[in-house]
Formats: sequence, structure tokens, C-alpha cells
Amino acid sequence: LRRPMDLFSAVLSPVGTFVDKVRVIPLLYHVFKSSVDEIFDEAETSTLVALKERWGFSDQFICQFFAPFLQGIYLADLNDQSSRMFHFIFKCFSEGSACLPEGGMKAVPKQLEADLSNFISGMDIATGCSVSG
Repeated sequence: LRRPMDLFSAVLSPVGTFVDKVRVIPLLYHVFKSSVDEIFDEAETSTLVALKERWGFSDQFICQFFAPFLQGIYLADLNDQSSRMFHFIFKCFSEGSACLPEGGMKAVPKQLEADLSNFISGMDIATGCSVSG
């Protein structure tokens, strides 16, 4: 763990039961010990099935923690998300750092637009437009 002192606040957090928090340990062990290739070689299920059947998390913990977190990343329900991608993303977040720009999520497209305009000349970037198709 990058910040062992955070363990205390995580255990005392009102999100999830103590049993759910203990069940995170084998999930962390799995993603830490598995290579990316091994994760993508696993049998495929939905993320929801993996969370319930493989890892044994309660519906409450799934609804309070995993659903908002993962649905915010994928913009899809847990039953429409790949268990392999869940393990990959969980590995990435567990081993690395995550951050947002100073302006929050709304700054992300602005940052992408600024970066693109620095690299690609002669390209029009349209914002505030509806997407169809």
C-alpha cells in the first residue's frame, strides 16, 4: 500500500461492512500478483458477476462504492462491463496514482482541446456540438 495510514480511515469508513472491507484484500492480492496479460487471459464475466460471485461483495458495498466509481469511468452498468477490464482498472488504480486537473472533471476536455491544438495544425476542433450516429 502506498499510504498505510489510510488503512485506518478506510476501515472506519461508513461505506461497506467490515466483511466487505476484508474481502478487498484477496482482490488486491489478485491484481498485484497478476500481470496484465494474465488478467486478460482470465475467463470473462461481467463486472457485476465478478464482484458478487468471485469476490463476494455485498449489494450495499457494490451500490455505494463500486457502481458509482466504475460507472463513472465506463458510463455503463456493471452488468455491461468486462470483468477483465475491471481487474485491469483496479490494478492500475491500486498500483498507480489517480488525479484530476485543478478545475475538476470539466477541465479534462479543455485540457485535451488545448493539447490537440498544440500538436495538430489545420484541424478544426468543434466543442459544444451534439453527437449523432
